[in-house]
Amino acid sequence: MVIQQILFFFFVTCIQSSSIINIVFTVKNLEGNERLQTSFFTLISSLFQYTSIENLQLHVIGDSDSQQFVDRTLQDLHYTNEIKKLHIDDLTVEYEKLISPLIKLFSSGHTYYKDPLFFLSPFLHRILPENISHVIMLDIDLRFDHDVKQLYELFNQFNQTHILGIARENQPVYRHLLWSYRREHLDTNIGDPPPNGITGFNSGVLLLNLNRIRQSTLFNSYLENPSLIEQLIHKYHFNHPHLGDQDFYTLLSFEHNELFFILPCYWNRQLCTWWKGKGYDDIWENYFNSELNDLFSRFKDDSANDYINVNRLTEVLQAFGRNPSLRDSEQRMNELEAAGKFELTLDDVLQIIDEPWTAVNNDRDGLRQALEKFDTTHEGYIEIEKFRTMMTTIGEPLSDDELDDLIQLGLNDEQTKINIDYLVDQLLGTNA
Repeated sequence: MVIQQILFFFFVTCIQSSSIINIVFTVKNLEGNERLQTSFFTLISSLFQYTSIENLQLHVIGDSDSQQFVDRTLQDLHYTNEIKKLHIDDLTVEYEKLISPLIKLFSSGHTYYKDPLFFLSPFLHRILPENISHVIMLDIDLRFDHDVKQLYELFNQFNQTHILGIARENQPVYRHLLWSYRREHLDTNIGDPPPNGITGFNSGVLLLNLNRIRQSTLFNSYLENPSLIEQLIHKYHFNHPHLGDQDFYTLLSFEHNELFFILPCYWNRQLCTWWKGKGYDDIWENYFNSELNDLFSRFKDDSANDYINVNRLTEVLQAFGRNPSLRDSEQRMNELEAAGKFELTLDDVLQIIDEPWTAVNNDRDGLRQALEKFDTTHEGYIEIEKFRTMMTTIGEPLSDDELDDLIQLGLNDEQTKINIDYLVDQLLGTNA
């Protein structure tokens, strides 16, 4: 809570202006579920860290209790735009005839994915007002490491046939589900890994061109005629789909791949490794790391090389979804150079990504920058009373005892001012 409150101030005071970006997310059962609350806070705080709060229009679909939690969190983050709210129960009733067939066809025996929440994205072009032409839809178990504006700008890369943007699935899940079809069609690339396979999709991040979807007779025909979907399920022996809307998009891509713009992997880097060790060990890396190879190649000085220069380690880690402190990165690069390692292969980078410092110190730079907002003399110290005043105006106030304890953490020896570096080390641990 302490670190979050300090970062609130940083996020609110570092915003820059840009055009309005509509973002939709769905929430359910947040109230009382600490894991989901933490996921939501991570999503929103990372979103606000890199993007101007005032230039985001948030649309929340969910139950009443979850929406109240979202309200409180966004108020703490000083989000002042109107929050557009839609109740999941109302939408379920209004669109029941359209949603129910998808639930029946794409949830199999999995109770979790029978919730209408997982089937709303194909209908957003009907749910949202017609004056909204483009939206980004997000799962809440995400963390941003870049400005969402850069994601939004990918709409400009859609060709004339693309109606939505979606990333590939990073696991061989559809290879598994389509085993029967693949056995009968040995030359098919359906279910194969990137870059040449029709791998299947993960719908955690979606770019929806609502105007094009509204105008797409083809896309809407599948929503209005479930028998067309059943024909595809039968054709591809897709008998046990269970992952909600992404199964629908994946199945549709087998016939109409031209509808989908493939998002770069770094906008939906999936960290799950469940399928590793489930009988696909020989090809698992082709799914999990194929696009990483492509991403890694962008940092090569020469495309013919199979390595990058060690001085690009920080950039690569950030591109791969990490955000380590610059001090930690520089220390690691110095260690590598001292050991005579001036070039890094992809395997080297993947091993480094697993090192604890790339994650443990993930908030160190952000926390230090937040604290430096209180340092009016730029000497690395904060006046105690100024710090006390600011901390009682941000988010949920700390008690006097909690605030006194926090201040004491930042006092080194006989100092009468808070030492920023010392406080960061006390809150996050040292770099040693």
